[in-house]
Amino acid sequence: MVFISHIFVILRYEINIPKPGLGMGIIVLISISNISAQADSIALKPQLYHGSKGMHLESGDGNNALDIDLRMQFRYSYPFDKDPITLNDFNSQPQHIMQIRRARLKMGGHAFTPKLTYYMEFAFEAPELIDFYATYRFTNEFKILIGQYKARYNTEKIISSGKQTMANRSLIDRPFTIDRQTGITFLGNLAGSGALNFSYWLGVLSGTGAGRFVPDDEHLMYQFRGQWNMFGEEMKFESSD
Repeated sequence: MVFISHIFVILRYEINIPKPGLGMGIIVLISISNISAQADSIALKPQLYHGSKGMHLESGDGNNALDIDLRMQFRYSYPFDKDPITLNDFNSQPQHIMQIRRARLKMGGHAFTPKLTYYMEFAFEAPELIDFYATYRFTNEFKILIGQYKARYNTEKIISSGKQTMANRSLIDRPFTIDRQTGITFLGNLAGSGALNFSYWLGVLSGTGAGRFVPDDEHLMYQFRGQWNMFGEEMKFESSD
């Protein structure tokens, strides 16, 4: 309707123009401009749909996005729930145990620019806020991660409990993990040609675990992880199939 209205106005104005060719030129230009404006208006509409990360809401210009996901894990066990590591664990009194192992609300996305991403995760079974951090990407070679997050140390711990191959992590996971920490990490991928591909993480952390922001011994924890990507591309934190 707007497109037809613009043509009508221009035709009325064209009657008073001594050079019809000029008037026709104005009609064509305004018509093309109006079509382009309509296309831009459609493209800038916000998007809302369900994707791989839950409900996805994104602004029309793509500079702001939000993913919301809810994950629940129920577990029934018999005759015991804990991992048996001694003979006495096998001789304990049998029990029927039903529990909500995990109930998580996850929110993440980017704000103002795709370079600034954020993520938070709330554990209802605790209850506590277990993840809350933001990452700014200057280049693929240099990024800054700040907040409370899993320290980039133990691969098995870094992988989300919702993306594990098995129902639980292995028995040796806990002795070799430093879990979630509050701090800042510098990271990036040095994408050389072929096998000359390396990833790095250099963190300055509180060293006291989740929910604690002050070191208990007045000393910070420094953590470094170097990773050689021998096949020429960055290896993600994923479980095997």
